[in-house]
Amino acid sequence: MKKLCPFLAGLLVYMGPSIPSACAESFAIQDGRLAGGGGFFWDSVPSGALGGVGANQIEFGFPVSLTPEIVQPGQQFTLTEIFVGEFHGEGNLVPSGHDADLFGTGDLRVIAAPVLAPAPRPSPGDFIFLTTTFSISGVLAGTVFEAQPLAPHRPIASFRNEVFGHGSGTIELQASFETGSYEVFELFGTFEPGAPVPEPATVVLLGLGGVTLAVRASGRHKATRRFGIRVAPQRA
Repeated sequence: MKKLCPFLAGLLVYMGPSIPSACAESFAIQDGRLAGGGGFFWDSVPSGALGGVGANQIEFGFPVSLTPEIVQPGQQFTLTEIFVGEFHGEGNLVPSGHDADLFGTGDLRVIAAPVLAPAPRPSPGDFIFLTTTFSISGVLAGTVFEAQPLAPHRPIASFRNEVFGHGSGTIELQASFETGSYEVFELFGTFEPGAPVPEPATVVLLGLGGVTLAVRASGRHKATRRFGIRVAPQRA
């Protein structure tokens, strides 16, 4: 048992950071799309997200950066699109139908599956579109304001949500005039529903269950060695 205590403590430390806090609920983006220029749309927002405010067709505008920005013909690369910093969102509230404005900060990572840049390279200036899949994960935090005609903005909810999702998309490249490489412009695509992801708390319980079984098995093994217990084979 003493040997297993460090293992159990290590497991809890390892799994601890993945346990969501009470104020950071996790939601899947299953209906929406990525747009160029640092924007994405989250349609059919779950009623529990954004501080418990039901909404649809929320558009988020973010500062965005891409990596890599230059690739060579025949090179396999993975594109990462980073939405980070202050955002402004707008959409419609459900069921009131009033407009909503959202202000806050976020840190989202969109990672595309590896793709291969075409070789040989086409004529300079030509645009190339490569199909791929992508995943998104990160945190959105801010305040929802209700915007009614001829009325001041009224804050109605604050939120901090961990979001995740995946989908299919397109990476846009352009053959450079100056070099023999491609310049990466953007990734855009559509979110898709996916299989449910086990909550971290469930994973922790499964892990603790495995540790419990290991402790019991170790105890039986030690009892056998200490007291010389042997099980005689049954006779036919």
